[in-house]
Amino acid sequence: MSQCSSIVPIGDIKEFRVPTKTLTMPSLSIQFQVPRDWKVEYVDNAIETEDPDLFPSMRLAPAPGSCSSRHISALKQELSGMIQRWDPVQSRTINGLRGFSWEGSGYREGLEYTLFLLLLENRGGCLVTVVFIPDDIDIESRIQVEPIIQSIRPM
Repeated sequence: MSQCSSIVPIGDIKEFRVPTKTLTMPSLSIQFQVPRDWKVEYVDNAIETEDPDLFPSMRLAPAPGSCSSRHISALKQELSGMIQRWDPVQSRTINGLRGFSWEGSGYREGLEYTLFLLLLENRGGCLVTVVFIPDDIDIESRIQVEPIIQSIRPM
């Protein structure tokens, strides 16, 4: 279980309420669960998954080296065109995996949204997770995403 607060601002939602399937990232020896009806696509070394209605959506990818300020800076730079405001970075531990998490808010083409970023270290590499949540379905999306985040664990 996580040793810090969840991304969900309400309650303590850590379990799935629907059937799930397990996905793995062998390069980092990490596994996690997603709802069985979510779309899953393997792109290069990354896993992209999303609700059947398109949002929320997630991308999980390995990055070389230990999770560090270098990864945080690179992600902020890469996403700077999408994000107008970043929240502070916090230490995060999920199922024994240590790393960092933070959020950013953006607006593009009439859509307000939040990006949630999570870095977790395992086997000398860094799992980079990016979650896209439109603000008009924020709470519902966070309720869907938090059990996925809580299910990330070493294989």
